[in-house]
Amino acid sequence: MNAYSEESWRQAAPYGSTTGPTKSEVSSSEFAITVAQLAFLIMIPWAIFAGLCWTLISLEIYLHPRLRIIVVALGFALVILMGVAALLARGRWLRKGGRLGGSEPRYLRDFTWWGALAILSVGALLAGLVMGDVISSQYMNAYYDTATLDYYDNVDPARVQGQQLLDAGRIIFSRGSHLELNLSMGFKNSVTFCVAPIVSTGPLPVAFDFWAAGKDCCSETGANFSCGAVGSEARGGIRQMSQDDTENWKLAIQEAQAAHHIQAANPLFFEWVADPVGEINSKKDSAESLYQNANFFFLVIAAGVVIAGYSCLKLAKSA
Repeated sequence: MNAYSEESWRQAAPYGSTTGPTKSEVSSSEFAITVAQLAFLIMIPWAIFAGLCWTLISLEIYLHPRLRIIVVALGFALVILMGVAALLARGRWLRKGGRLGGSEPRYLRDFTWWGALAILSVGALLAGLVMGDVISSQYMNAYYDTATLDYYDNVDPARVQGQQLLDAGRIIFSRGSHLELNLSMGFKNSVTFCVAPIVSTGPLPVAFDFWAAGKDCCSETGANFSCGAVGSEARGGIRQMSQDDTENWKLAIQEAQAAHHIQAANPLFFEWVADPVGEINSKKDSAESLYQNANFFFLVIAAGVVIAGYSCLKLAKSA
């Protein structure tokens, strides 16, 4: 009788003899190992994706942009180490008599597992890099631009000068503050940069330092100004920090000064909104929602790829 036949697994061992694990025990052990290996193939790339994306949208990267290069370089170094581990494992396998295309009882051992992990991790690294940049550019940079500055309440634009609020990120202007649309102006430079001064109910200020600003929301003469929450009871502003946009809005103010004979000593530009605190917090909420959804979809895709790849290996083994 063949010592490795099905009948040999069913035979009872003589009393006092030492026996190895039963076939069912070996199968259960191999199944547990395979499940663990598949789980690691899914979870490690997912952790790389989630960790890299979270790091790239963090306040530390915003404040110290050069850290981004270090983080990405460390990620690629980790993936390279995985590739090296796969090559070393393959070399050990070949030295022990293994050969490509030969029957291998465990497909996810050694170089196959490390190779799959390296490939999946490269995809996770690139996906995390792209998603982190998307979330930063669309939401978090604008959020940090404002959230890292100060908040001021009940600011009277007729009594306060722009020089006094250079650190302002969010402002609630005094009750009755509104846009003086008769003094609005536009400046055309690929798009139309629109400005309108923010004034209070009292006398007009000597210098107009607070301006509602936007793009493509007025004519070149400033007519039909519709930037932000115009026409409502809004009296809040979110600071606009883009350097390129600021330069074009300053040119629009220069045209307004020439056309309306007004002064602007230290102009500050704002998005005109009803609730500046809520508006800026909504950017963070949108970023967090996008991050969570991206994590979920990456996890689902990674699981699908790993399960499909393992199924293909099983079919190749049985062929």
